Amino acid sequence: MRNERRHKPRNGRKKIPTKALLFFVVFLFACFFVFFLFSKREPSFNVYFLKGDEIKAVSRPLSKMDEILSKASFELLKGPNEKELEDGYFSEIPKGTQILSVKKGEDAVEINFNKKLEGYGGGSSRVIALVAQIVYTFTETANVDKVRIMIEGDQEIVLGGEGYIIDHPLSRDDIRF
Repeated sequence: MRNERRHKPRNGRKKIPTKALLFFVVFLFACFFVFFLFSKREPSFNVYFLKGDEIKAVSRPLSKMDEILSKASFELLKGPNEKELEDGYFSEIPKGTQILSVKKGEDAVEINFNKKLEGYGGGSSRVIALVAQIVYTFTETANVDKVRIMIEGDQEIVLGGEGYIIDHPLSRDDIRF
């Protein structure tokens, strides 16, 4: 009878097996480690460049101090980095192009370029590629569906030698690329 009492849990409580407790502690540690690892990842966003005849996203880091539309503007105009150039990425946005202002409206991002963008020549497919880079980058970055491209405040612009007319905000669906 005395041996039976020793094996009964005191106060009606059951003992937790040591292996189960150890497993639980290891599980908690693993969860904490994974959370810590992913929470330390630097935020990023995509900028779109061309590779061959396709438009491709490339990732850029975003620090907590950066304003995303300004950073996207800077990175788009800067173009592909050295490694991306070696991998065949390129940009149709002409050197010397500047973004005079960028702001997010309710349904579109408005991007105001200098005249360097307007004088771009290179055929209709290259002009469409240039417009696609702008529209794809800012629709993703600003989380809107449309982009209004302006040149020095003018909302109706003509790009390239073929006269690609832009007189309304463009979505990705408007770009046949």
